[in-house]
Amino acid sequence: MRSFGQLWPTLKRLLAYGSPWRKPLSVAVMMLWIAAAAEVSGPLLISHFIDNMVARHHLPLGKGAGLAAAYVGLQF
Repeated sequence: MRSFGQLWPTLKRLLAYGSPWRKPLSVAVMMLWIAAAAEVSGPLLISHFIDNMVARHHLPLGKGAGLAAAYVGLQF
């Protein structure tokens, strides 16, 4: 694999092509980061529910409903 120093001219040229669309591209990158975080947080919510509620036989309705709503909200 080529080193970063060898790839830098190519990357610089590609970034120059995108400069007229800097704002839309930055918004798209931010949306990708948010989508990745939402994708990861779904299983984290499920593991929290199983480890802290189901395993301890402690199922408060409000917290369980909130976790379910958060999970469903993250799926859309």
